[in-house]
Amino acid sequence: MPTLAVGIDARQATIGGRIAGRAINQLRKQTSLLEKQQKLLTASMARTGAAARTMGVGMGGMFAGFLGVGGAVKAVKVMADFDTSMRRIQGVIGGSGGVEAQMKALTATARQLGATTSFSASEAADGMLMLARAGMSAGEVMASTGAVLDLAKVASIGLEESSTLVADSLKQFGLDASHATEVADTLAFAANNANTDISQLGEGLKLSGPIAAAAGLSLQDTSVILGVLADSGLKATLGGT
Repeated sequence: MPTLAVGIDARQATIGGRIAGRAINQLRKQTSLLEKQQKLLTASMARTGAAARTMGVGMGGMFAGFLGVGGAVKAVKVMADFDTSMRRIQGVIGGSGGVEAQMKALTATARQLGATTSFSASEAADGMLMLARAGMSAGEVMASTGAVLDLAKVASIGLEESSTLVADSLKQFGLDASHATEVADTLAFAANNANTDISQLGEGLKLSGPIAAAAGLSLQDTSVILGVLADSGLKATLGGT
């Protein structure tokens, strides 16, 4: 019996050794395959880097170049939009005497506003275009655009709505463009100190403004009255009537 047991143990050891040997061989094959794949990957990356250097840039330069191209495209679009708006302004103002000098002044004003406000020069040009379409002259547009941008920012409204509010209020109360900042401040103050917003206040002024002005009331007086009515629940056109 001891001899049989020893024989069995020996066969089991032999079998176990063979299994372990096959496992080791398999592991070596997998390791070799991984090493080959790693070498191929390294070679591929080296070729890509060499190609990039051949074109005059490294890998980082390639990505930076892509970003630079995107920025350049965006800058070109902004410039094109600005030029388009300025040409449209010229079309609205017309070919009256001194139009070239007026356009130079308008362009300079738009660029200055783009450099000194939170709006771009292109956005300032858009505001100018809307004021010109409202019937303002070049001088009036330049005097009013800053106020339009300020009101749009403070009241969180678009430039179209802001320009309409300022232009309409000036006309309704017989004020010249030099009062544009005063108009913008009055509208913002009235909206912020009553249960209303700038859009509802503008709706109320559409109906009440001409009547109030004819009765001798100022924009400030009319805005206060609309604010009081808004606090009572009569907002927008309801307050204007």
